[in-house]
Amino acid sequence: GGHVTGLSQTPLNRKGKVKVSFANGERREFDLVVGADGMGSKVRRLAFEGESENVMKGLGQYTAFFTIPYEEEDGNWGQWYNAPGGRCILLRADNAGYTRAYLSVMSEKPRGYHKLSIKQQKMMWGEIFEDAGWQAKRVLDGMDASDDFYMQEIAQVKIERWSKGQVVLVGDAGYCPSPISGMGTSLAIIGAYILAGELAACDGDWEKGLKGYEEKMRPFV
Repeated sequence: GGHVTGLSQTPLNRKGKVKVSFANGERREFDLVVGADGMGSKVRRLAFEGESENVMKGLGQYTAFFTIPYEEEDGNWGQWYNAPGGRCILLRADNAGYTRAYLSVMSEKPRGYHKLSIKQQKMMWGEIFEDAGWQAKRVLDGMDASDDFYMQEIAQVKIERWSKGQVVLVGDAGYCPSPISGMGTSLAIIGAYILAGELAACDGDWEKGLKGYEEKMRPFV
């Protein structure tokens, strides 16, 4: 439940440290800070102040993810239902005895959703899908009872550079391709692997290591 609330850096060199403050009041120093905190990265906003205001490129779609109880009719195949108004419902049984539910909509109504509580977000989805038909009622009832609800804007992240001093971005924080690309997890794992390799090979010369990471990773992204 904690998060970074402040970053300050000394000049980039072997002895430099990043001073980090946390929401619980703790203050610590690190050689490097890796922002792997997702599309809405707090680390990115703090470290790249003035450069990160317009890095998210919305694709006009919002999606909610949550788990509902499995029913026999769910079977072993994914089921996709399209409703008028740019709405769709996807149900997919998992291997743990549950069904994964996804609600998606092409609409501006969810804009600013991050300012809402989880309860308010669920109410918003209820209003959007109340007349969608098919299994919408079952899905909405399951959503209300779910404890793993999560929603996000379908967007890409494009920023001119992935490191600033001794702070570096990995995965969606630096280069989110959007969930509908099917490549977000792949990019995050490959990016972390390449970053680790470059840092291991740079012998403490962080500037060299971070430059190598970006030179190798950016063409692939």
